[in-house]
Amino acid sequence: TNPEGQPWGFTVLDPRQYGSEQSPGPVASFVRARLDRVLEECDGIRIDHPHGWIDPWVYRADTADPLEAVQHGARLFSSPDAAEHPALAGWAIARADQIDRDVEPHADRRVGGLDDAQVEAYGRLFSLIVERLQAHGRPRTSIACEVLSTMPYPVQRVLDRFHLGRFRVTSRLKLDDPTDVYRIEHARPADWIMLGTHDTATVWQHAQEWIRAGLAPDWTRYLASLAPGGRVVGPAPSPDGTAGALVASLFTAMLASEARNVSVFFADLFGMTERYNRPGTTNAENWRLRVPVDFEAQYEARRRSGSVLDVPRCLAAASRQGAEQDPSSRSSGPL
Repeated sequence: TNPEGQPWGFTVLDPRQYGSEQSPGPVASFVRARLDRVLEECDGIRIDHPHGWIDPWVYRADTADPLEAVQHGARLFSSPDAAEHPALAGWAIARADQIDRDVEPHADRRVGGLDDAQVEAYGRLFSLIVERLQAHGRPRTSIACEVLSTMPYPVQRVLDRFHLGRFRVTSRLKLDDPTDVYRIEHARPADWIMLGTHDTATVWQHAQEWIRAGLAPDWTRYLASLAPGGRVVGPAPSPDGTAGALVASLFTAMLASEARNVSVFFADLFGMTERYNRPGTTNAENWRLRVPVDFEAQYEARRRSGSVLDVPRCLAAASRQGAEQDPSSRSSGPL
């Protein structure tokens, strides 16, 4: 997701040791053992950048400058004839005629037109994850795949095969770009929708900046366009309103979306404006933000003033919005 590239230095599981379904190799045995260990204690798993399990971006380890190396890398299984990486041809799943030479090697649409057998090949390791989840009695919905702004076509096809979605980070959506992947109207049932993540500024910081920049009316129009009758159901932001009203309206729209999975980062829940992590940087403040010891009392006090995320209130507003969209779903009792 960084245009300059990020040389993380993660080693890649050796494709020569994958083995087959009938005769699993050391890689399959390792992945199964690791997942079994995790699932003994955890209800589910979050996979950061599942691209790495499906079609990882690889680069030479014998180059003096890792950043230069990663900028000239290639996808492990989608490089049938990469001039800089001839050794990858033997691992290619995509054929040469399925490569779009008019886009960059890292681009989402670099590969296209895969058949089912190719999708199965791209998903060899990912299939092991699903297999072990099922063996432990976990539903597929217990997998959260951190797919952010990029989703290469092979990754999309593998996730579609298992009915899994992506992350929709609504605080990062572009109001002037109807195609932006983070927009609420693009959310699908399998997706995970959220205000922000550990790597973003909190939604409260964003909201304050939107208000200062005079963007509250734009947000009001956008959120109203998602609601029945073209109006915001619940607390609506106003040009001179508070960050709390804007955040509540945004969260209500998320809850009323098609996404079945909603994730809330603790800093967004508690109305914090401090940054938890600045990705790509090393400093003493990263990863150190914590909730206060008296968080329950603070949350309740600030909930009354609208300076934290009032989940019950937003849920009620989203339920009313859903009932207006589908009268047959109206609750027979009070919320």
